Amino acid sequence: MGSTIGINTMILLASCSYIVYEAAHGSAYVKPAKSELWGWVTLNASLLVFCVLLVVAGITKGSLVARAVPFDRTMAAIAPFMTLFAYSGIGIFAGLCLILAPLTRTLLQILATPEPEELSTLSS
Repeated sequence: MGSTIGINTMILLASCSYIVYEAAHGSAYVKPAKSELWGWVTLNASLLVFCVLLVVAGITKGSLVARAVPFDRTMAAIAPFMTLFAYSGIGIFAGLCLILAPLTRTLLQILATPEPEELSTLSS
């Protein structure tokens, strides 16, 4: 379920970026803002940490459960991984915000700019 959400988020983000930049600049291939680049770096690094921690916590919990370690000790053993897991989720959110801020700003500029035919009717 989580991978489906992550994949769909990236597809929607790419589609929205393409549409907005194509409408704003006539080309989808524009140099991204610095905050947007940092957003992509933050997002991808956080996703990597997120995935690695999830796998490590799962392997650790699985090995402890297989050895019949009590639940409270099992959860205590994986608690540091879960804390870092939560912080990487905050990093994912921050990366998405850094990507969406310039995209939203560009979209609002497009919506605020009147169409050429609207300009001609306003001047007459």
